[in-house]
This record gives sequence, structure tokens and C-alpha cells, in this order.
Amino acid sequence: MQYPHSLAFSKTRKEIFVSDKWNHCVHIFSSEGEFLKSIWHGKLRSPEGIAMGPNEELVICDTGNDRVVIVNPETEELIYTIGSGKTKYIYQRAWQFMEAM
Repeated sequence: MQYPHSLAFSKTRKEIFVSDKWNHCVHIFSSEGEFLKSIWHGKLRSPEGIAMGPNEELVICDTGNDRVVIVNPETEELIYTIGSGKTKYIYQRAWQFMEAM
């Protein structure tokens, strides 16, 4: 890791997620600290905050791309994108996403 920024935890999967701002990805570790894999390398730009959603989806603040992405951490499939570089739009879409859950 070059610039670990934020942590998220999955109780169900027993995994730890670390956003790496300078490597532009999210690293996944086992609960024992063993490195498992990196996801979304090359698709993120300076990711900062991350969180685990209510259905075990990973929410990533993709700061350099002015968006928030919600991904399946196992398959790396994109579930939802919030934002398009416009801050007002990000908050409106985030609220709509949470209401739909």
C-alpha cells in the first residue's frame, strides 16, 4: 500500500477493506490480516472513504473521479454510480439510492 486512507469491515465475509489513495484501488484482507486481493485497480482515481452497505456492497468515494461507486466486492461488478462530477447531484442520487433499499 502506498497511501491507505479508510477502512471498512464485513462481518459476514470476515474481511477488511482498505482504500489506497495512491494505488487507486481497494485492498481486501482476511480477518487475520492476510492479503486476499485488490479490486477496481485502474477504475478508481484517488479513492478515499469507503463503507460497507446494508447488503454487503462496498461503497467507495472515488474522489478523483467526483463520484461514489457501489460495487459487489466479491465479483467486482458495478451496482450503482452516484454522481457525475456535480456535487449537488451526488447528494440527491445518494438519498434516492438509500430510499430504494
